[in-house]
Amino acid sequence: MEAVAPRSAPRLFEARPGTVATVATLLVLFAYSGAFIQLLPLAATPIAADWKLPATAMATPMAAVLIGSGLGTVLGGAIADTLGRRRSIGASLFLLGFCIAAARFATAPIGLTVPMFAGGPVMGAMYAAAMALVAEVVTDARRPLVISFTVASLPVGLGLCSLAASAILPALGWRAFFDIVALLAIPAFFAFAWFVPESPNFLARSPTRQEEYRRTIARLGLMPVAVDAAQHDGHPRASLFKRFSAVMRANPRVVFGIWGLFCGCYVFGNAILGWLPTALTGLGFSVSFASGALSAWSMASMIGTPLAGWCFLRFGVRRAAAASATLGGLVALGLALVARQGITSEWVVLAILPLGGIASAGAVTALYTLAAEAYPPEVRAVGMGLSDAVGRVGGTVAAFSGIYIITGSGPAVFFGLLCLLMLAVGAYLLWLHPESAPAPAGEG
Repeated sequence: MEAVAPRSAPRLFEARPGTVATVATLLVLFAYSGAFIQLLPLAATPIAADWKLPATAMATPMAAVLIGSGLGTVLGGAIADTLGRRRSIGASLFLLGFCIAAARFATAPIGLTVPMFAGGPVMGAMYAAAMALVAEVVTDARRPLVISFTVASLPVGLGLCSLAASAILPALGWRAFFDIVALLAIPAFFAFAWFVPESPNFLARSPTRQEEYRRTIARLGLMPVAVDAAQHDGHPRASLFKRFSAVMRANPRVVFGIWGLFCGCYVFGNAILGWLPTALTGLGFSVSFASGALSAWSMASMIGTPLAGWCFLRFGVRRAAAASATLGGLVALGLALVARQGITSEWVVLAILPLGGIASAGAVTALYTLAAEAYPPEVRAVGMGLSDAVGRVGGTVAAFSGIYIITGSGPAVFFGLLCLLMLAVGAYLLWLHPESAPAPAGEG
């Protein structure tokens, strides 16, 4: 009689995943990323007052977070594709809490800039790896809806952090605020270690982790992953650079198309979020209305993100994405007409802006869904990280150039250019973006 190999017992920190618990825990991590982004803007005024410095002294530490996070999406994606999603996310979460804790000991702007700049790449790395992982722990049919919830969880983190700051900062001060946010990384880490498994796609390529792979796909209700035989049998895999180069050669139109979509949508979002109040003030609206008008956009974006996910399931990603981009273009066109005709009714603007929030939510959700489908699993994290980094570059350009367009040519031209941009994005999605994804990466 043939001997039966004993079933290996799960290791202490091997996740006991179920789909709902896994996704819910990842959403918590995305919300924590949002809290980190909002941490310094909320505390900037109390910190400057504590150090008896002008508010402009906080500009460098805040810029450091944004620059660092852009670098981290690429670096973290590369690490996640090489060492696994779970290691990358777990280490990033631990280090992010450490960076926040270190920042509370700062006594001058430079002491704040260093840990916050270090926290930027860590947060970006966690975001890129988690975005790839969340696309791999659910079925293809559920992927658009789940990704929509991950996109929505970031502003939820921003909002919760703002609510906490309103209670903690006046009562306990900014150092206690940093302490509390840093300590929240501890329960989040243990929840992650317990509930979130390694990517089934990554496990399938490891010949020494096949038992863990079988347990994981069984608990998540996923079908077995198709893996190249050379990788499955333990043959040396190509370097990450060679694998990504193979994807580029297999279908560059898909890759560059995804990058262009990220760039276009980030330009649109950053231009509106950065310069809408300035544009409205220039049209004669009050400063209080111009500043508060963005809340209509932001609230609609939070509500519209799950709605976008449902539309993707109902109508398909490309068509719903094209509709979202076209709606964004029409919103920009409406704002251009408001500027051109000299309309000063606040109700007209408030009727237009929520549609823009919904359009923006749909476009961003579509970007990550399309990127998750475009890149094969072995380069998915670095591919999504690079796409996000390209988008951030476009957003940075928009953040700097928007004010020059408004002051040089007027708000109508500013909104008109955004209209043309989003209509072009919608047209590309509907008629030109290819259906097929790149072939699986290999040695090349």
